[in-house]
Amino acid sequence: MEKLLVLLKNGGNDRYTAQEKLYKKLRDEGCVNIIYRSIEPYRGTLHDAEDLFQEAYLVLIKKLDKGEHQNDFNTRNYLVAIARNLWKNTSRANKVAENYQNKYANDASVSVCCDEHLERREKRKLIDEIIGNLTDQCKEILKLWMEDFSMREIAEKLDLSSERLAIKYKYRCHKRLVKYLAGRPNLVNELNN
Repeated sequence: MEKLLVLLKNGGNDRYTAQEKLYKKLRDEGCVNIIYRSIEPYRGTLHDAEDLFQEAYLVLIKKLDKGEHQNDFNTRNYLVAIARNLWKNTSRANKVAENYQNKYANDASVSVCCDEHLERREKRKLIDEIIGNLTDQCKEILKLWMEDFSMREIAEKLDLSSERLAIKYKYRCHKRLVKYLAGRPNLVNELNN
């Protein structure tokens, strides 16, 4: 095992082969079973142990690269300790998520609030999509019209030559919007829901 560790630390062409041999050696020494026995009391499965072995092995390689592993450490025990720590961290994160879910899963006000927020956001996206298909001038004319500006005021704000021209543009923009929506009944239904 020490020769493999030296090859890994030195790098070079033999590094990849040394990684494969170390992986196989640790596996053959029963690391997966040792990890499994240490996580089984905490609802860990053999599949979890396999995953932990692989994750711990990657951490071990990184530690070797950084020079954090010392030769007087038993590599197998070191790998198992890394796996246990990974399991503890994962278990802690899962417990926090579970506690949060249990705390708020039955809270109807949080659920309703979130649902309403999501609905508003979705409707806003739909409106933005619809408005995005209009020219800038049309957007401005329809916005001012919706805000109850008179046609004369709209003409002044947009530097149009007359109130009549503002009426003509508003009519065309409104017609364009209605035509766009008529071709997309699903969009209209989503907005009405």
